[in-house]
Amino acid sequence: MYMLFGPFNFLALTHIYLAAPETKGKMLQEMDEVFDKKRKAWHGPRARARTTPRRA
Repeated sequence: MYMLFGPFNFLALTHIYLAAPETKGKMLQEMDEVFDKKRKAWHGPRARARTTPRRA
């Protein structure tokens, strides 16, 4: 059974790494924009200025 579990987890990790966009340090409103776009995650983020400062 573990012979199936290991490769499946490796494939799942690879899929998440390639398909999920980076969300660290983004505000909730920015995340709405990320998921509303039809842009692929592996194309990377587009640089843009923040409209509000980060809170510490």
